[in-house]
Amino acid sequence: MSAAPGPSTQAFTTSGENSFTVPRGVTEIRVMALGAGAGGGGGGGNNDGPLTGAGGAGGGAGATVSCVLAVEGGSTLTVNIGRGGTGGSAGRGKGNAGGYGGDGTGSTVRAGNESLVGAMPGEGGGGGGASWWRESGTGGEAGKPGKAEASWCKGTDLVLTSGQWGERGKDGHKHLRGGVSWGGAPAQSPRQCTWAGRGGTGGAGQGNDPNPHPHQAFSTKGGAGNDGCVVLTYNQGAAAS
Repeated sequence: MSAAPGPSTQAFTTSGENSFTVPRGVTEIRVMALGAGAGGGGGGGNNDGPLTGAGGAGGGAGATVSCVLAVEGGSTLTVNIGRGGTGGSAGRGKGNAGGYGGDGTGSTVRAGNESLVGAMPGEGGGGGGASWWRESGTGGEAGKPGKAEASWCKGTDLVLTSGQWGERGKDGHKHLRGGVSWGGAPAQSPRQCTWAGRGGTGGAGQGNDPNPHPHQAFSTKGGAGNDGCVVLTYNQGAAAS
């Protein structure tokens, strides 16, 4: 007697709307959805003196939703993948702070007009402050994560997990600009979309950088957040595991 076939998997990793037709005989589908990551903030400017601009903050990561949906073979699910937030602009010159990173968008699964699954996105990292008169800039405010309590699933075996916060931007100091900061990571990352839902890095401030030798360096823009992801797993003719 031949062994039963293993589970089948369909991964959606590119932002935008997709259509999935449930195969005949399938009655349950396990869903893992990640909201998109937010963009990091841009670094702040300075006036080419000893005071420096601060670094932008990392963007927050998207929330993760895992659950099992009851489905009917031949029905259609609409899978929408969240888009990563844009990186904040770099500030140049005294008093010109870096721009905020853009928020990501959520990843959802729906049947017709009914929303079945929603994974919330991360929020953008704050821009780095610029040097101003007697002070170097202050690091940008950390990007907030996609929240578990704002995510949902109309299914069973439900696990909702918030993403990580982005790293706060690094303050500027005399003769040392604020460096880059890391974006947050999701609580779980399916192997089909390892980098999905991550927040973008915060940009470096403008001012003196000791590497590879002391020099005046321009500020850098924040990194973009990564798109979200949805992975569907099912057994044809059997319950999902």
